[in-house]
Amino acid sequence: MTVAPPEPDQEPTGPGEDEESEPKAPELPDPAFPEVLPGGDPGPGGAPEPEPETKPTD
Repeated sequence: MTVAPPEPDQEPTGPGEDEESEPKAPELPDPAFPEVLPGGDPGPGGAPEPEPETKPTD
């Protein structure tokens, strides 16, 4: 069994992609836009939070 050579350390951007030419939106929510919650739900005053799948049977 042959072992593949270690891949060279490279930037997350692909070849020929410049971050300056087209800034990509970060995966984490931007603190400058708190109304945009992770999951695409609207902020305060928008859709209510989804109820938990499992409810206590007390």
